[in-house]
Amino acid sequence: MRPWIRRHARKWSTRRTQYPGLLFSGVPSMGALVRSRSAEIHRESPRLLHTAFSLGSVLDEAIYVVDPALAITLSTSVSP
Repeated sequence: MRPWIRRHARKWSTRRTQYPGLLFSGVPSMGALVRSRSAEIHRESPRLLHTAFSLGSVLDEAIYVVDPALAITLSTSVSP
């Protein structure tokens, strides 16, 4: 390895782990993407659009409720 890389590799890896939010800062909201796609697909049928929005809301809430318990269960069962 070149000496310059050895000297600066540690600084770069430290900086990269300090700012993980920068990696995903440009990712749009998944809920907004799903709603806009549903609106485009069901443009002609307001009833199907309402059903798609309702299903999306129910799934969002179910994930919001189940996700913390699932994360705790998986993290403690793998390595306490």
